[in-house]
Amino acid sequence: MWGWLKRRPKPRPRLGLALGGGGARGFAHVGVLRVLEAEGFLPDVVVGTSVGSLIGALVADGHDAARVEQLALTVDKDDFFDYGPRSLLAGGLARGERIERFVTAHTRTRLIEELPIRYAAVAVALRTGEATVFDHGPLARAVRASCTIPGVFAPVEIDGVTYVDGGIVAPVPAEVARRLGAEVVLAVALPAAVPDACPRNPITVFLHAMDIMAAEIGRVYARDADVVVEPAVGATAIDDLSDKPGLIEAGAAAMLEAIPAVRAALARR
Repeated sequence: MWGWLKRRPKPRPRLGLALGGGGARGFAHVGVLRVLEAEGFLPDVVVGTSVGSLIGALVADGHDAARVEQLALTVDKDDFFDYGPRSLLAGGLARGERIERFVTAHTRTRLIEELPIRYAAVAVALRTGEATVFDHGPLARAVRASCTIPGVFAPVEIDGVTYVDGGIVAPVPAEVARRLGAEVVLAVALPAAVPDACPRNPITVFLHAMDIMAAEIGRVYARDADVVVEPAVGATAIDDLSDKPGLIEAGAAAMLEAIPAVRAALARR
């Protein structure tokens, strides 16, 4: 009996998934999930910033990769962008309420602390610039706050504090995943888009500049991870949903290449 116990395999180290921001390029996260699931690596902790918080919420709620991919392929801009004059008065081109409704419609769990997988969404307090980790409270509201790209979506108020996109200061929340109990952290960092032509419209100039800034900060934050995956997302802008299948495959290809590194990182633990 005791000999059998000695031969029993040790439990696998707790795997944390840190999903970075990047707007529409976040469809690459879906391909990452597909490969991880196929290889038998289901995360114990999921932390997301911006679009990573949205994809991460679906995973933490218990959706498998096939279901997440099905949702990803069927969504369009109208599922997230609620443009209108009222939005401008609130501080953005869109209100962001549709993001919250989307999460509510496609998840079964309402409170973060009740999710079957440990989860957190990262947002930023607009007044102080402090990163806030939502690891309890209403799930849909936290995801909306984390996804609130400044200038695109109106800021979100939670408990008297106004929040915007977590990508401003923590685009790839690897350290948060470790703080929540992950022993091995896999980070997915989405590079900035490289457009075919230099942006000229003031709004696209602003968004692209923010995109570059967030991607560079994300590289620094990703150093806290054991393995970093950077899908080749090409010229896809943050609001370009025209090549979802291509982005998903880019994520899958990058993750497949990184599987040996994941195995090695788990083995070291």
